[in-house]
Amino acid sequence: MKILISGSSGFVGSRVLHQWQGRAELITFPRGSLAAANESAIRRFVETVQPDVILHLAALSDTGYCQQHPEESQRANVELPVWMAKAARDTGAKLISFSSDQVYAGVT
Repeated sequence: MKILISGSSGFVGSRVLHQWQGRAELITFPRGSLAAANESAIRRFVETVQPDVILHLAALSDTGYCQQHPEESQRANVELPVWMAKAARDTGAKLISFSSDQVYAGVT
């Protein structure tokens, strides 16, 4: 089984890599590449890798940072997961996406 992992250097991602080492073919996005990637770059990478599973763990989880950088937060925590979902759908990969416990509905 080939698993493509986003956020592999984060808290959860690094533990997933450790737990699954030797049990599956693990592929990660190059460090820092998701910060600058657009939807077509994500799609190209997924099409090249052809994973069975996309494990999407990348996010901006610091709520203070997100409040100070709403555009970057929107991109990382809303647009990027949508792009991952589309790439999974288009390549036939299964998608597993994680989210923190700090999800808000815009309620003040």
